Amino acid sequence: MRLGTRSCAECRRRKVRCVYPPNNPTCEECALHDVRCTPQRPGTQRTTRTGRAHGLVDLQRRLEDLEGTVRRVCNAIDPSLGSLSLAELETNVTEALARLRPVPLPETIGEDASMNRTNTVNFSGSESESLNLNRLIPRLDSLTLILELTEKYWPLWPAIPERPVTSSDQLEPGSVASARDFILDSLGSGTPAAVAKSVLWLALCIQQLPRDFGNRCSNLPASPNDLINSYLSGAETLLLVDEDTGGTREGLEALALQSKLYIDMGRPRKAWLTIRRGLNLAILLGLHHPDESTSIRQKALWSYFWQFDRQLSLILGFPYAIVDSHPGISEVHIEDSIEARAMHRLSIIAGHIIERNQNHRHVGYAATVRINQELEQFRDEIPQHWWDAIPSSTMSLEALHDQQAVKLIYYQLQKFLHLPYMLKSPVDKRFENSRVLALEASRKMIGCYQTLRNGSGQSIIICDLMDFQVFTAAVTIVINLLSQSSECSVHQQDEDWELVQCTARSLKDVSIKLECAVAGQAAQLLEYLLEVHHGLYTGPESYQAVIPYFGKVKISQPKSAASQTGLTPRIDHQSPTSCPFPQVVEFSANSFVPFSQNYVADYLAETELGVDWTAVFDENMDYEYSQLFP
Repeated sequence: MRLGTRSCAECRRRKVRCVYPPNNPTCEECALHDVRCTPQRPGTQRTTRTGRAHGLVDLQRRLEDLEGTVRRVCNAIDPSLGSLSLAELETNVTEALARLRPVPLPETIGEDASMNRTNTVNFSGSESESLNLNRLIPRLDSLTLILELTEKYWPLWPAIPERPVTSSDQLEPGSVASARDFILDSLGSGTPAAVAKSVLWLALCIQQLPRDFGNRCSNLPASPNDLINSYLSGAETLLLVDEDTGGTREGLEALALQSKLYIDMGRPRKAWLTIRRGLNLAILLGLHHPDESTSIRQKALWSYFWQFDRQLSLILGFPYAIVDSHPGISEVHIEDSIEARAMHRLSIIAGHIIERNQNHRHVGYAATVRINQELEQFRDEIPQHWWDAIPSSTMSLEALHDQQAVKLIYYQLQKFLHLPYMLKSPVDKRFENSRVLALEASRKMIGCYQTLRNGSGQSIIICDLMDFQVFTAAVTIVINLLSQSSECSVHQQDEDWELVQCTARSLKDVSIKLECAVAGQAAQLLEYLLEVHHGLYTGPESYQAVIPYFGKVKISQPKSAASQTGLTPRIDHQSPTSCPFPQVVEFSANSFVPFSQNYVADYLAETELGVDWTAVFDENMDYEYSQLFP
């Protein structure tokens, strides 16, 4: 390299102009691209002294950046318990983290590609200050009680944490001591991904606690909801640190746990974003190209992310990420369980429904017929005894959940496939078969849900998204029952109304025992529809609920009845009133692509399904389907 130029080594390599701002050892180009600014090569003693002085200034600046990042990370994962608001927990560390990226030496480039490397960041410089989570972690006796009450749910969650002692054994019910050690050891490890995974796993445990847990344990550092939000916020910051250093498998497992938390919280859009983030990291770690050296655990992680990407994309109306032809999803492992193989096949079919929905204006009904044949073929491939199996009292919660969840997804796909044409069937009899199949799928969904709820005994599994999907199945049945074009027999109609009644009771029970806003609102809406059916409506005179990712329901009094009684529309929706006149019910929906993509759905950014459905206004929304039922 020719000496005599003032350009730094990086600018010389890139053949760009090198300009140093006054009193700054870093040139403008290096500062812009966030790389270390170094001279080409020291030539004289003067140059050496100048470079050394610049190096000291640069080192001091980087130490100050590190100190600032440490302070922000610690504030995020150890907030003041006097005020646990999300606004105070949020932190912006992007700029500081970018400056903390290590500059690899030429001989070390490529060594960090190992997925199982350990990226340990010493946040505080000493063990006593490494990650001060003491005020956010329950006391040892409370932590043990939390684990004892929730250990039966551990197998239902993705990325079961490994025991600290070995790398092969996983935490299972009965290993409370190992779970406690896993949490405490991870918190003291100083590894961002390990800490994030442990607090997210603990958040799942706390989320599953019964509503009356406070009566048994009154010494939690904060309310369960505040703890979960704090863990989510702290884990998010730690995962940013992990991803900034290249990402690890533990970070990927933490993202799987985070997505599960959002699914259970009724936040499918946030879960979808987390799943996409996990897919990107999994690709960077090479999980999309499995080979003989890929462990079962790694294959399971990859399957979890691409399959849930398709399931959530279908619900939200988004495209999916990984195409069918990719070798990472085309291979089915024959050693997998029936449920695992079924999930693989159903996720492929979900992608085909997404393709139809995304292009529904240019795709005919033949595409629906073809996908329905795929569903029928899948059903024939699964042994009939699996479909007809009645859960026994000795069946484990894990086996019951896995079996019913797969069945629920199968019937949900059938409902998603045929619902758009069911809504068209009253005016176009060519789609009568879709009406029949959509109703059959909705009834089966409710049946699987009831089996799961009743078969689990006192073990109530929290999953707001599952409750919501079963609720939409019940609404689908109600739409058919209220339609004058319904060709169901009187006996079938009575059975369908009973199914709706059972669904409302189950959802109300869940909302009482686990304090679930989604189940509570769903139960209330179904009860109002049942009251309208029986002529005993006691709700608001003008009731409107915008159901996220589904549509809108309006219950109102006919104008003629209002004029006879001199009544005017009531603004206060909190005061129920009994009305002797029949109510008018109106359903509106966008069946192919949910309205979540419309700009008016910004209110879904935070609570999503948990938003107050009656407080949402959608005057600017155009629905593809809308029908009045007097």
